[in-house]
Amino acid sequence: MASESLVIDTSVAVLLLTGNQGLGNVVAGMDLNVSFATEIELFIFPGIAPADNIHVRRLLADCIIQGVNPGIKRSTIHLRRKYKFKLPDAIIAATALELGAPLVTADKKLYRAKEDLDIWMFQP
Repeated sequence: MASESLVIDTSVAVLLLTGNQGLGNVVAGMDLNVSFATEIELFIFPGIAPADNIHVRRLLADCIIQGVNPGIKRSTIHLRRKYKFKLPDAIIAATALELGAPLVTADKKLYRAKEDLDIWMFQP
């Protein structure tokens, strides 16, 4: 994995979709990875209308979508048990852990995993 890789969670993806310039500057030039869980969440996110799916598809086309593998499964179980994350959050965090890439999030509850993960908190 390149040192210029990041994993973005759903909160960050939504901020990118809404045109947050500060965040756009932070991730510019980076390889952006998203978990399949983020991909699913974006298409069902209540703040994104079905008419906006084209924007979601464009964002995802610029990202590397990560599926599930045995390492992500093991890490998901570990993180869910240790931090009591909801399943999608545990999968997303496990993806970053397995890739050895920082997780960029605006979700304060994920920061609890800073002991296990390299987490970049973004405050919009």
